[in-house]
Amino acid sequence: MKVIYLNEENMIALEPSCVALGFFDGMHLGHQKLIDEVLKVSKIKNLKKGLLTFDVHPKSYLLDSSFKYLMSLEDKIEFLEKLNFDYLFVLRFNHQLASKEPRQFIDEFIIKPKIKHVVCGFDFHFGNHGSGDSVYLKNNRNNDYEISIIDKLEYEQHKISSSYLRQVLSNGQVELASQLLGRQYQVTGKVVHGRENGRKIGFPTINVAAIDYVLPKNGVYGAKVIIDGKEYIGMANLGYNPTFTALKQASLEVNIFDFDQNVYGKQVNVMFIKHIRSEKKFPSINDLIEQLNKDKQQIINEMI
Repeated sequence: MKVIYLNEENMIALEPSCVALGFFDGMHLGHQKLIDEVLKVSKIKNLKKGLLTFDVHPKSYLLDSSFKYLMSLEDKIEFLEKLNFDYLFVLRFNHQLASKEPRQFIDEFIIKPKIKHVVCGFDFHFGNHGSGDSVYLKNNRNNDYEISIIDKLEYEQHKISSSYLRQVLSNGQVELASQLLGRQYQVTGKVVHGRENGRKIGFPTINVAAIDYVLPKNGVYGAKVIIDGKEYIGMANLGYNPTFTALKQASLEVNIFDFDQNVYGKQVNVMFIKHIRSEKKFPSINDLIEQLNKDKQQIINEMI
């Protein structure tokens, strides 16, 4: 798959394509409806398969530099490569891009790169102050491209969206998040050094720096960890370690069962499978150890 930065690179060699438009944070089931449409249309019309997105979320650039993501750009690349997509078109988000009128956007980023069929959600917006939308795209085709507008997808009367997924994770509902994604919610990060409190009490952990990701509510979770392509079961803890001297920032630690390797500096994936309990400050270290043993046994009983 070619990754092409549309507002930076020459596009002469591009072939006609069917492309889904959007930010696609999380690649939830609603996004996957657009992906499925691209796969279907590209096969019927013999077009290349593509997706057009931004390097950062517009909210991150315009409003909140501390914005956290459900999925990194690297995660999106990996997801699309598994589906044999041909193009990932990326727009570097800046004020110049944000101020483009909808007609300019269509001319430069749809017609010029030979996108012949556009797929977007019913609520897709683009251009200056979001003044362009799916209706504008449909009404301004001028026979340059065709368009598929995808209706909302609901789960238990909730529209599946990145915002709803964030809300679900903030409540610790990782099982529901799995339903909305069609897979477990996962984050990627480098293993870094921590305070090693877990090792001192018989529960050694890896500390994962998943810096830019949305993390579930603080607490204990049954988890899977992928290291060097191999999957392990473990117990993830998100929070401030209040029973010890509390951390200033929340951390992600995973006690991997039957594992004792040095993996400092490695990139690992952590998948959140099941919420076990909320974070709690225990009266003593012994009380904490007793509860961790119960948590571990629950995970073993329910996940292995």
